[in-house]
Amino acid sequence: MLLNPYRFSLPAAAFDPHWEKVGLYMRFNGSNGLTAFADEKCNLLSNRGGVIISTADGFGGACGSFLSGTYLYSGVIPGISGLTPSTAWSVEVRAKVTWAGDRAAGLFAYSPTAGADDFRFFIQRGGSQSYIYVAAEGVTTGWYGQYTHINGQFMSFQASCDGTTIRVFVDGSPIVLTSFDYSGRLAYQAGPVVGAVGNTYSELQTSSLVGQMDELRVTKGVARNTSPYTPATDQFPKSVPVVAPHTYWRIRYLSTEINSYCSAGEIEMAATVGGADQCVGGAAIASTSGPGGDKSLAFNNSTSSAWYTFNPPDYIGYQFPAPVTVASLRFTAETGTAVSPTASPKDFNIEYSDNGTDWAIAASFIGQTGWTAGETRTFSW
Repeated sequence: MLLNPYRFSLPAAAFDPHWEKVGLYMRFNGSNGLTAFADEKCNLLSNRGGVIISTADGFGGACGSFLSGTYLYSGVIPGISGLTPSTAWSVEVRAKVTWAGDRAAGLFAYSPTAGADDFRFFIQRGGSQSYIYVAAEGVTTGWYGQYTHINGQFMSFQASCDGTTIRVFVDGSPIVLTSFDYSGRLAYQAGPVVGAVGNTYSELQTSSLVGQMDELRVTKGVARNTSPYTPATDQFPKSVPVVAPHTYWRIRYLSTEINSYCSAGEIEMAATVGGADQCVGGAAIASTSGPGGDKSLAFNNSTSSAWYTFNPPDYIGYQFPAPVTVASLRFTAETGTAVSPTASPKDFNIEYSDNGTDWAIAASFIGQTGWTAGETRTFSW
């Protein structure tokens, strides 16, 4: 059984009920050659400098990421932009900063387009006081408040908006906020920036985080301030397992090793690990199919034929005659009759729908490489 290597096993009480609305969820306990980090939503952020992974200085066996004046960045990630004063959202960061003189430490920022008023979330030291700032997208009025900073200790910083009111919490306690005139622009990078106030050369020396970041979660569509935030000593809640029945289930390919094709030799969907294949009596669904690679070939109980298409992201799935629960998927790579086993999914989501139009993510898997002809792997959630 293959599980997402970026997942932790947590009790049911710690599951995140808003997982479907989470757009970015970085947990810095793994890396790709120390140059890039993939989150549990399969987004990828690249290392802009000497980010170091520490296996000893995290919590609960997890790792932190020492940013030390560098930061991570990405291109535009769907679902991240739109954190405006009139929409619901939350940004939560767990970080450790040791102040050495007056300076700022960026937590999270992005700009919808280069040169536009951007979203920024950062902390700052001035004299003997510490302050936390948040500025929503597209406005020139930001908010700040004073908080008690603890040097060398992980703290939780949260900002949220319910569509009307912006709130800020530190270690679960609300911060009294004051407005200030603000107009911020990320001149060189429109995508999300982790660990810096912005991605402009003039700000890099004073506004990037020097310390350690452990987790980052951006949620859109819900203000996570209806109950106390996660304490600084705890891991952020994880995704809730999808156990309810749904009519449509699919694999959404985000990338493959060959990356110009997607293919599948055989797909089986079961209610439990090792359970019977439920793909019977319904119909295959797919974004597109290549010549001679019809979508039905992924559900015909044969590995001598295969579905394929071009240029991920694409999807292949099944419409059941009645809603079913799927908690395990068996995927068999093609034998080379269509494209190549390396067109099997590398980074992908398991998604479900009740109408074939509105989809939600049940699970995400990353880094599935080295597929061989006819190889079967089982994915469970």
